[in-house]
Amino acid sequence: MGGSVMDINKINHFVDKKKAEGKRVALYDGADIGLPGTVAVVDYEGGYYPCVDLEIGDCANWNQEKINAWNTNQGLDKNTVDMIINQSMWPSHNKKEVA
Repeated sequence: MGGSVMDINKINHFVDKKKAEGKRVALYDGADIGLPGTVAVVDYEGGYYPCVDLEIGDCANWNQEKINAWNTNQGLDKNTVDMIINQSMWPSHNKKEVA
């Protein structure tokens, strides 16, 4: 389910690339669900991108306050972030079955 590992220090380059594709990026504390730390989730893409901090050589582990501030700086409110997370991490929950 995880995508390519991404250097958290180059997140802006990643965001610019995804914006050019018409997508938004949100950060999420993956530790809440047993992932090793901060992950990036993207509109219209299933899964997540594990974030690493290559300067320290370990998983990025931003606290919720820093994640919220980063998401807000991207123009994402809590409802939008939740929507991106839900569609990326649990896409089957958003599909309606047709009988």
